[in-house]
Amino acid sequence: MKAKFRKVTRRAFAIFTAVSLTISCFSFVAFGAETSDVASVILGAEVKTNNMTVRMGAGEPVVEKQAGRDAWVVSPKGQNESAYMYFNIASSFINKSIDGTGVEIEVEYFDSGLGNFTMIYDGQSKTPIICDIVDLNNTKTWKKYVFTLQNPYFGNRLDGVDFKIGVHSAHMGYSTEAVSFGSVIVRKLKTKSAIDISVTSDYLGNNFFNDSDVKFKVNLKNLTDEHYNLRAVYSVINRDDNHVLLKQEENVELDAMESVELEIAPEIGMFGIFYIRVELY
Repeated sequence: MKAKFRKVTRRAFAIFTAVSLTISCFSFVAFGAETSDVASVILGAEVKTNNMTVRMGAGEPVVEKQAGRDAWVVSPKGQNESAYMYFNIASSFINKSIDGTGVEIEVEYFDSGLGNFTMIYDGQSKTPIICDIVDLNNTKTWKKYVFTLQNPYFGNRLDGVDFKIGVHSAHMGYSTEAVSFGSVIVRKLKTKSAIDISVTSDYLGNNFFNDSDVKFKVNLKNLTDEHYNLRAVYSVINRDDNHVLLKQEENVELDAMESVELEIAPEIGMFGIFYIRVELY
């Protein structure tokens, strides 16, 4: 599990620092790259679907040509649900999964401008899970980004759908520019996550200030009937240069179907964007 948080300054009568956390979509336990079973949509004036449907969060899709291909343009302009595409996976493909099945979601987008996008999905808890922020670099080419979801639930609890892709989240705010999307493919992983990992904090929006205790709760749930003796390693990584600022580890024992809660309190003495990476061995 890799979680991302950002340390920023805000100017009022003084300068404050804040930290925000975005739960990411990675697993380091019983993870495999081999895939089978596909659900997909190809976006355009005519949408082609397989085991999945798509609609705009609000209004009709805006279709434009990008490098000779149709694309749906998702804009932050209205600052409402029109900033998202909503996706619903067929129940026959995956629905209310609790067996640790993981998926990869490949998003094809046109890299124009300096905007960004993210994905939000229906995980095992009732709280929607926000994934990584994907930054555009204005290369004027089609690109792909793969979100890896360790243990999605996909029970239509996210505004009636399984996941949404858009130019806004509570953690990144709104993109500065619209983003064009060409296709979305969901691949079911053959292997399953033995351990469900989630990272949370007690603060609303996961925001911390100078007088706050920066602490995160790491929740581990054994999804199997096996007993595990594990070594948990926590790393804080600077996103700009991938430098590991600090690392700590502890031993964790998990009985069959057991859940445990651990706590980490990273000390960050600089501004920027950082990741907390949780690895189990």
